[in-house]
Amino acid sequence: KAISLILAVAMIFTAMLGCMTITSSATEGRAGGEGPKITGFYFENVEGPQEGEAGQTIKLHIQFDQNIKILDESKALDEFDIRIAGGDVTSTARDIALKADGKNITLEMVSNGSVAIYGGTLSVAAKADITQITAEDGATPVEWTDLITYIPIGIQLNNDVQAGTAEKAATTKVTVTHKANMRGMYHFQLMSNGEPVLPITSDYYYAGAMTSHAHNFTTITTAAIASAMAGQINNANAGYTAVYDENQDTFTVTADTPKEGEIITVQMLEANDDLRDQKALLAETYDSVTALGGTNSARDEAVEAYEDFMADADAKGQMDYASLISQLNTSVEPGKIAEDEECVLDGTGTVSISLESAPEEWQKAITSVSIQEITENEDETMPVHSYSPEEAGLEFGTSWGSSVLNLNSAIFNSENKRTAFNITLKAEGYVDSSAEISVINYSAESFQIRIVGKDGKVYPIKTYSKEEIEAMATTGRYQTACGMAGVRTFYAEGVLLTDLLKDAGVDFGPGMSIQLRTNDMATENDSTTEDAYYSRGLWTYEQLMGDRYYFPGIFGNEDFANAVENQTDGRWGETVRKALGATEGKVKVTPMICSDYIETIYTNDPTAEEPDQNDLDALNGINSEERAFRFLYGLAMDSENPNMVSGETTTWSATYGAFGIDIIDENYAGNTGSGGSGSSGGGSAVTNYTVTFDSNGGSSVTKQTVASGKTVSEPADPTREGYVFDGWYIDKELTDAYDFGDKVTKSFTLYAKWTEEGTEPDPGEEPGEEPGTDPGTGDTPNFSDVPADSWYAEYVTYLAERGIVNGKTATTFEPDSRITRAEFIKIIAEVAGADVTGQTSSKFSDVASGSWYAPYVAWGVENGLINGVNDTQFDPNGNITRQDMATLISRYAGFAEFELPQTEEPAAFSDASDIASYAQDAVSQMQRAGIINGRGDNTFAPQDNATRAEACKMLTILMQQMGR
Repeated sequence: KAISLILAVAMIFTAMLGCMTITSSATEGRAGGEGPKITGFYFENVEGPQEGEAGQTIKLHIQFDQNIKILDESKALDEFDIRIAGGDVTSTARDIALKADGKNITLEMVSNGSVAIYGGTLSVAAKADITQITAEDGATPVEWTDLITYIPIGIQLNNDVQAGTAEKAATTKVTVTHKANMRGMYHFQLMSNGEPVLPITSDYYYAGAMTSHAHNFTTITTAAIASAMAGQINNANAGYTAVYDENQDTFTVTADTPKEGEIITVQMLEANDDLRDQKALLAETYDSVTALGGTNSARDEAVEAYEDFMADADAKGQMDYASLISQLNTSVEPGKIAEDEECVLDGTGTVSISLESAPEEWQKAITSVSIQEITENEDETMPVHSYSPEEAGLEFGTSWGSSVLNLNSAIFNSENKRTAFNITLKAEGYVDSSAEISVINYSAESFQIRIVGKDGKVYPIKTYSKEEIEAMATTGRYQTACGMAGVRTFYAEGVLLTDLLKDAGVDFGPGMSIQLRTNDMATENDSTTEDAYYSRGLWTYEQLMGDRYYFPGIFGNEDFANAVENQTDGRWGETVRKALGATEGKVKVTPMICSDYIETIYTNDPTAEEPDQNDLDALNGINSEERAFRFLYGLAMDSENPNMVSGETTTWSATYGAFGIDIIDENYAGNTGSGGSGSSGGGSAVTNYTVTFDSNGGSSVTKQTVASGKTVSEPADPTREGYVFDGWYIDKELTDAYDFGDKVTKSFTLYAKWTEEGTEPDPGEEPGEEPGTDPGTGDTPNFSDVPADSWYAEYVTYLAERGIVNGKTATTFEPDSRITRAEFIKIIAEVAGADVTGQTSSKFSDVASGSWYAPYVAWGVENGLINGVNDTQFDPNGNITRQDMATLISRYAGFAEFELPQTEEPAAFSDASDIASYAQDAVSQMQRAGIINGRGDNTFAPQDNATRAEACKMLTILMQQMGR
């Protein structure tokens, strides 16, 4: 709110009286010495022409203590930053002149017809020291001070007042005696006994003013202004009624309620003569700024300036107030994220966000980072996730000379190709910094080969995982080039295209083409639409598999370095291409699907060296940085000049993340096991099957084409209003859940299972539970998916026998399924034996009072066990993480006044730094108590979702330790 108030100050200035001398503000002089000094200034508004905007003129007269000389008018104007209402006057359709006359100079601005000289703040600031305005000697520069005044609209009012009595309401008949002579908005106040009727609030922060427009000032009449003012007063519903005298320049305002001695008036918001508005704004701004907490040096200075100001406030003018309001607001302005910022979600674990500003003190004062995904569904509100700076991985740095904010990519949790997020940075002593950013996910964890055959039909042939690509990896050197960066050299690791196609059983030969699929533009990473193709990534067999080279001779070659330095035809012009082709020792290369690389951009250094292959293991390569692959191929020679490299640019194809290639073979008719790749004669004996997803009343799910012997990719859960998704089943009766680890041997359909939301089962009333089943009977469960020799059998049995958990169905427990946050707090309440009857949750906006989990959440809040993902949301249906489960158990132990045994040696998990600060003590306690362990490879996996089996183990051990 405090920041929004500064906008009001600029708007207030558009509603001043006509020609008058203005008491305005000026900064301290820029330099000492004996140069002429400003003694005063005033504004002159020359009424505009009757028709059109051309010729409308304003003048600013500046007075000095001695005669003035302008050396060069054009250069003098270039030394100033002149703005009206924040807009640069020199860049708009206004003609500007600067004239000297004795001790005065006049700045004259005239509309040339397309832009009016509208009302607002007029500021004249020196960009640096003034050199073109001097004393009469032509050598001594003036001691310039920056000036700020304002351009009045020119509307004038007269009030004929009738005081109110106990029986008769107060009235005023208002006459508009002068119309607007400037374009702009104007503001006026309805006053009762000298105070604004409208409160100064977020709705009426223009000092309780009402607002109308004078954009058509050349044709507007006093009658039109009177009508508009009356309408605004009535629209305000403030307890006063205005009646416009039709076709006149008057209107009458009457109080709705009689009040003894009330006097009402309507007045323009006159900044010089009336300081009520500025006093109120200053008081509210000061309160807002000081209420932020924390401290910073700019705010300390502003508060000190406020205290000095108030000691002599009666002597201050309008602009003095405005200047201090601006100083207070500016002192708490935070760093700002670049507008329309697009970021990349890459495998380095960092999302880098550009900043337009990043004050150092603000950086140090940040206390939290909040992230909220934005969906296209206007009715869907996503949860807000709040993190400490440590949890968010917050770091500041620079990129390409600009400030950037680096955050842990894990907090941008979305599988979408492009996701919009609201991000808010809170810092003590500063206003919140919020922005909407777009995060692009170039993820592609696999590489797919397809054939586009007759009639454009697409045949998936084989998909390779990262591990499979690496198993076939070789190394090589490649060079690419583009007009922006010139020559780039890669030392790369990956699989040769020829080897990959051979492994896939595809013969790539004459008459065929390859088209590169990239995820830089596609809406989905596995899109089959045209926008999944890179625009320059189409080659014939002859183009791609012809002679292509790497040129190691450029390194340490002084002649080539000189050619790069002295070229005049661009970084990839003929000069560089000839010099490159003349270097000795070129090496023929075969195209590669690259999974890791080192890249060097060649400049003009004659001592430059090739990328060191020994550094490769120390780098995060493309699969970890961009989570995709690159398609690398060398440089070809010019067909007309065999001693010059072709002008083809290749870097883009190497830069964008690739996730597949399509072999275009017009003779290919299918891959059912007998043919192969058509005209090439070879082929792949692969059969493709179709897997269809019947969402059973939910949102649609795209069917999949799966090669024989491969597995189905588990799709995102469908949605259905009023229901909770409960998994995919192989049969319509929904008795046999599908295992996505099974190999495909036929075409089939999967069916979605749903549970009504209003009867959402929890761990004591799981989905599929038979009606009437008593969860606390103590009967030993007989779950078909809990083998007696499994590691979790004893823990599931322990809790099930006590009625704390039930199965997903009467016969299945689903030990590997994930457990939600709501389910887990319910289990904790059951362990505690809590009576939650009558409990409701009002703390969290996403916990409906009628939901099954509301009483358990309320109990958890009341007893200090849960805080939510932020101040207003609990995320009940979100899967609980291992670190949050440990935290909740630790808090419950404290609530139960049970001292956890610390019998185990502390574990040094390799991913300990990934554990959130709020969870570190709890994880350590749980580990030393023997309640929770790592997940192998010396990792704890704090962000992984906990399973039902894991939850049973931890709670069983806790209950046994507590003697339950």
